[in-house]
Amino acid sequence: MAVNGQLVARSPGSNLLQRLDDPGTAAALGRLLDHADLTTLSGGLAGAAPTINALLTSALMTDPRTATTLELLGEALVEATEADARSPTAPTGAFALLGALKAPDVGRGRGLLIQVAKTLGRKLP
Repeated sequence: MAVNGQLVARSPGSNLLQRLDDPGTAAALGRLLDHADLTTLSGGLAGAAPTINALLTSALMTDPRTATTLELLGEALVEATEADARSPTAPTGAFALLGALKAPDVGRGRGLLIQVAKTLGRKLP
């Protein structure tokens, strides 16, 4: 950016103002403000800021595989919640539970959960 004919570096504040000029950004912030209890939220966010910053700047969070995995998990949770709302039944009794465990989709999900448990166990201190 040029000021009085001299080149100067853009400040973080200038970058923020430029982003706020975007109608989509302004609308999203407006929705957040309309639905957030700032008195409760602001204290928690201030305390969590270092952790949130570390999480957002970690290599894991910038890996596209992480986003894909989180999207898959989110879709599964939403779909399962909707299915349960339509038909809130659960296996009753040991035999019904064993029968549910034999379903191919349940087996694949169970396999994934076992792999997550193994990997997590290796990474724990």
